[in-house]
Amino acid sequence: MPTSDQAIGAFRAHATPQPASVRVAVVQDAEATGETAELYDQLRDAFFGFVPDVFKLVSARPDMLRVLVDGYTSMFAVGDLPREVKEVIALTVARTASCQYCASAHDTLLRLLGTDNQFADAVASGALDHPSIGPEIRALAELARDITQHAYRVTDQQISEARALGWTEAQVLEAIWVACFFNTFVRLADALGLYELGQLTVPSPTPD
Repeated sequence: MPTSDQAIGAFRAHATPQPASVRVAVVQDAEATGETAELYDQLRDAFFGFVPDVFKLVSARPDMLRVLVDGYTSMFAVGDLPREVKEVIALTVARTASCQYCASAHDTLLRLLGTDNQFADAVASGALDHPSIGPEIRALAELARDITQHAYRVTDQQISEARALGWTEAQVLEAIWVACFFNTFVRLADALGLYELGQLTVPSPTPD
């Protein structure tokens, strides 16, 4: 995993600070109290010292924020799938749904894992048939794409093919879980007007 400085530097390189505005009221770090403050601390521990903007979208409702935090943990902090595969699924979902914020965030995270640039470029562009993407990862990425586009069209054959390529029952279920739950993040970001990394960053006061 990257160091804290490497991660923060990578996200800053992609960030486009704008006025702290989306379509709902959000709780900024300095304003957080009670359960929201506790959850922000948990997020800072997981995200190199900062609270990602997407979580702030539901920060006015600590009950919803906890669901989002727990859901993120269930996708990325535990389980049987390698973290790189989970990031491929997330980036594929974001790209398929045209979520600029989530695509930027998870492209950055995928590359921070030390992923080969050719591989990362192929995933980011949606070129899932690129030779740098192995058939076992391609199967899960295509499944995530299809879940995002039209989940009702997913077939028994797709699930069987994933198993035949070596994924266990638990890993296939986890891939579907990540694709489905990550769609929640994608839809929240787009519906509430979160488009750029750093969009909800409050500028530091300028000295007089």
